[in-house]
Amino acid sequence: MSVGAVEVSVLVTEPEPNAIKLSFRSKPPADTAAGTPFIDVNQLAATFGGGGHIHAAGARMEASLEDALQQIEAGVVAAIQEAGFVDVDSGSTV
Repeated sequence: MSVGAVEVSVLVTEPEPNAIKLSFRSKPPADTAAGTPFIDVNQLAATFGGGGHIHAAGARMEASLEDALQQIEAGVVAAIQEAGFVDVDSGSTV
């Protein structure tokens, strides 16, 4: 199964109150020679104190689920913009 438009995903679980686990995955670029943009989830996870590999990483947070989701959304949006998928000024996708 493949979802063509998905470039990054985050699985968020709360095994205990205020104990959030994050699992990040990203799609490798289709054509590495052409400089195709991709999301480095290792860098994204590092913003939450985690790490891993370029296309698979994880992190843990101490926060309410609501606060964690807001922080994760902001982090993912920033990563998408930094990777060049969205023109920040116009909002159009690459």
